[in-house]
Amino acid sequence: MTTLWQAALCGLAVAFAFPGCDMQTAGTSVGTGNPTEIEVSFKNDSGSVPITGTMAVYASTQIPVLGFSPEPLITLSVTGSDHASLKANVFASLADTLWPKSSIENGIYHFNVAVIGDSQGTILKGLSFRKSDGCFVLSGADATAPKVEVKGVLNGNLTPLIVYQGSLDTTKTDPLWDYHLFVYGTGFTSKSEHGRFTIQKLPLGQYECHVLLLPAKEHHLSGVDSAAVYGINTSLEPGNEVLDLGAEQAQVPLPDSLKIP
Repeated sequence: MTTLWQAALCGLAVAFAFPGCDMQTAGTSVGTGNPTEIEVSFKNDSGSVPITGTMAVYASTQIPVLGFSPEPLITLSVTGSDHASLKANVFASLADTLWPKSSIENGIYHFNVAVIGDSQGTILKGLSFRKSDGCFVLSGADATAPKVEVKGVLNGNLTPLIVYQGSLDTTKTDPLWDYHLFVYGTGFTSKSEHGRFTIQKLPLGQYECHVLLLPAKEHHLSGVDSAAVYGINTSLEPGNEVLDLGAEQAQVPLPDSLKIP
């Protein structure tokens, strides 16, 4: 059985190898090195775009389903601005207990950034923070001989926000379980209602998604202490409305709040 840690590393490998697929991979940067600040510039095909909304940070393998870790690690409000900044000292102040162990590798903390405005947004994936040095690690940085820069700049290329609707074949699902669709390291999730999923304000794009199975409380599945995570064989994007449930990829411990006595 593939562990969550292995699945997370595979997801990161895909993100770096194929930046045109899945969520947008962070890496369109001005300057390299190990800055203590990252400025995200909001742009579209017309140039810089001021937005009003939020810029939120999620651990790369964070599961946003209610009862797990639905809230971002950091949330910044943006009001009529075409940029917003992440500060290394804010990351350094986060307790390690807030990060899934699978998001940390050799002292490097991997995270994603979700920018959501009124009508446009983006998700930047594949960013990293080195806690021991109190700095970010941008793509292309030489970790063995770090060049310290105060600020790095990433271009957050905005796309329209959509309402995504999809469905699973209910003849292949088990009524004893609730099915939760989610995207690792974001706030995007939806519980199945008779096989149907709806996600609001999803930036237009292509996403790798997963399904978490939780015991349905009305069926009193007591004694269950872990939940299965399944892959989806089809990407989350407009036009892919029928989601093909794939193989089980991981078992994750159930939080106490979701256990049925």
